[in-house]
Amino acid sequence: MYIKTTNTSYFFRISPEDFDKIKNFRWMYEKDNKSIRGWVKGKKVFLHRFLLDFPEGHVDHKNKNRLDLTRENLRACPPQFNQFNRRKTSRSTTSKFKGVSALTNGKFRARISVGDKKLHIGIFNTEVDAAKAYDIKAKESHGDFACLNFE
Repeated sequence: MYIKTTNTSYFFRISPEDFDKIKNFRWMYEKDNKSIRGWVKGKKVFLHRFLLDFPEGHVDHKNKNRLDLTRENLRACPPQFNQFNRRKTSRSTTSKFKGVSALTNGKFRARISVGDKKLHIGIFNTEVDAAKAYDIKAKESHGDFACLNFE
C-alpha cells in the first residue's frame, strides 16, 4: 500500500495491516536523512521505528530503500549491523565496487571492516576478482546484513 507524504510528492510503502496504526498521523519526508517522520503524542518519530514499536538499536531496511516500510523489509538490529548493509560510499573513487581499491601497480586490493578492525582480503589482478573476494568475506562476516557487490 502506497501513501503520499503530507509535505512532498513522495510516496512511501507500508504493509496493509499497518494502515490503521499510522492513519491518524501526518507523515513527512525529510530530505536531510531521506526518511519518513511524524508527530506521535507530541514526539517527533521515525516511521520505521514506530512501525516496529520502537525497538532497541537500529532499524535496517533490507533492500536499502528508506521509502519501503513494509514488514518484510524492516528488521531491528544492533547499530554495527546496520552499517554492514550500507552501499559503497562515493568517497572512494578508485573502484566502482565496495571494499575494493586500485593500487598504483594496476592491481586491486580487497579489504573489509569487521568489528573495529580492517581486514586485508587480498591483492587481485582484476577489479571484478577483488569485488568477488570481498563479497565472499562480507557474506561470511556479516551474514544476511552483508551489502554485496554482486547480488
